Amino acid sequence: MRNKSPKVINPDTNTKLHSRSKEAMKKHLIKILMECEINKGFPFFGDSTFNYIYSNFWQEVEKTKKDWLSFKDTYSILSHGINNYIRKSVNSNVTEVSGRLVEIVKTEGIDLIAENIISSLESIPREYQIHFNLPAAHPLGISEVFLTEHISLIEVEEKAFAHDQEAPPMTVALQESVQEIKNKRIHLCIKSSGYADDSLESSAVKKALSIFKQVILLGVYSGVLIKGEPRSSLWGWGARRQVFIRDKDGKFIKEFSEGFLLPFFLASYDGISLPKQVSDYVSSLIINEEALKPLPIERLLEKFENVDNLNPEEKSKILKTRFTQPIKLLQESASNKDAERIKTALEWSFDSITNENHTFAFIQACIGLEAILGDDKPQDSITEKLADRCAYLLGTTFQSRRNYKYGFEKIYKIRSTLVHGRTPNLSIEEQKFLILAESILKDVIWKELSYLS
Repeated sequence: MRNKSPKVINPDTNTKLHSRSKEAMKKHLIKILMECEINKGFPFFGDSTFNYIYSNFWQEVEKTKKDWLSFKDTYSILSHGINNYIRKSVNSNVTEVSGRLVEIVKTEGIDLIAENIISSLESIPREYQIHFNLPAAHPLGISEVFLTEHISLIEVEEKAFAHDQEAPPMTVALQESVQEIKNKRIHLCIKSSGYADDSLESSAVKKALSIFKQVILLGVYSGVLIKGEPRSSLWGWGARRQVFIRDKDGKFIKEFSEGFLLPFFLASYDGISLPKQVSDYVSSLIINEEALKPLPIERLLEKFENVDNLNPEEKSKILKTRFTQPIKLLQESASNKDAERIKTALEWSFDSITNENHTFAFIQACIGLEAILGDDKPQDSITEKLADRCAYLLGTTFQSRRNYKYGFEKIYKIRSTLVHGRTPNLSIEEQKFLILAESILKDVIWKELSYLS
């Protein structure tokens, strides 16, 4: 199940835990911490303790925080709480610390760690600004374009994403490389709520990544984003570390940046790497300047100071106009089932076109087609019904509908041989149907989007 629109905190949301819940959590935490072993600064739990964390501590957390925390998030908060306390309280290199936690921090330390972890849990949900760097996109002189209340394109100085800390001297070549990544960049900024750490799977980042995929693909479909030449960066680092996380006050979260060893020239930067295939795809996208030129009808209806040299306000307005249909979709709530089908199909389509494995890409495209053309009722055989829906949605003549139906049925015949294990890979001949499947999915998404009220 794909992620729905990210929840954003209501100012009136009460994040406080009930006293009885806090007492139960602390009781479980003390037992867990007393059994904890430290291996080179990091906590380690045996099988029985891990099971206790899941069946007792997590179950208590889930009662009040299930909308914002997964078990993995909760485990991450537990581990970071232990690691951070050790780093701040032990007078030695944290990577040299090993042994039983209670012997390292004593009983009073166990109690403080438990209190700190509960305080962290009580602060959930937190508000975040998740920044996705578009490395190849050249700035347009627009400081910020709000696509929706929670999604915007912003222009930033890359040096704003460096911490104010001293680094060892660099060579001239390295200084030039680092200076290059301090140039202005375009970021897609998504406001999300929940919990964020150094993982794309943490709840707030996962929700934002879901929206990121939708926005990127909608930008490509609408012609606003096109492939261009990637900008050079520090040994490829700038292209991969594309996700930056700030809290509601605009400060970088440091829960995962402290206590971990990085090369000195990266030590002042936070960020999460996108998967290579996703990074390669996103890193090639630029804003299509041709798409930002006024159309003849826009020149008649609007006044422009200079149509050949638009000012930032004019560019911003045209950019939002080009995103009219995508914005309509992005603003729809999770209660709109039609919109949710389109959003789900968009994510599967994104995953398909960024997957280097043709077999998995083909299956992902098929799942996207089922998501947008199918219904909630289980059926023994849905191929013909889906093929008919696709044909009548996209076809404009009898012959074109017949061609769509034939292509769709051929796609699903290949899908059947893959998922039932009769063949492990797409043949060269079948790979052209991967292109067809992705193309049909794109057309169906765009057609359905045009019907969205």
